[in-house]
Amino acid sequence: MPRTTPSEKIQTRAARSRLPQRRKPHWLCLRPGQLHLGYVRRNADQAGHWTIRRYNGGGTYKVARLPGVADDFEAPNGATVLSFIQAQDLALRPTPQAQTDAPMTVAQAMADYVDYLQTSGREGAAVTASRAGRLHVLPQLGGMSVQALTTEQLRHWLAALMNGVPMQVVSENLGHADTRMVERHYGHLAPSHKRDAIRAGAARFGLVAASNVRPLR
Repeated sequence: MPRTTPSEKIQTRAARSRLPQRRKPHWLCLRPGQLHLGYVRRNADQAGHWTIRRYNGGGTYKVARLPGVADDFEAPNGATVLSFIQAQDLALRPTPQAQTDAPMTVAQAMADYVDYLQTSGREGAAVTASRAGRLHVLPQLGGMSVQALTTEQLRHWLAALMNGVPMQVVSENLGHADTRMVERHYGHLAPSHKRDAIRAGAARFGLVAASNVRPLR
């Protein structure tokens, strides 16, 4: 899952010159869950280039370099030298290969949410959401279609998530300040609640718990 860059950091030549040179693109989300525009510049004395990352469906992507170079040193001409606007227009142009009607999976929805947090400047929240998704959401729900998810599936997922996990830990990973929300809606799934229910409803067969308290005479 690539990290995304705020659009103002790659829109102009001056802004791009301040980005670190690297082999990986600085990605910008154009269509959540479907399309990213990337800028790559490996050497300070050479112009960078534009690349696109398109969702193919099934959790896979296709990355392709756009023609020419970025307008880091030369004026854009729309063919061999592309400005940000020209690269964006090319990336948004429909292609036969684009499978935009593919159903979105939970994994892709999580990736889009992290992208949104990053492009909004909320890097800390993006790191937290990415880690929580990787640990608690993707193992069971990642490959499922968002539209096909049912309430029953989500309840089973939450029950598995809470199995043996302290309520406070579950609350923190779900983003709640305390355990009240989790206890109110899902406390009946917690192991401690099940134990208490069994003890309260089980037959006692006339047995009295042992005690070292003796009655006064």
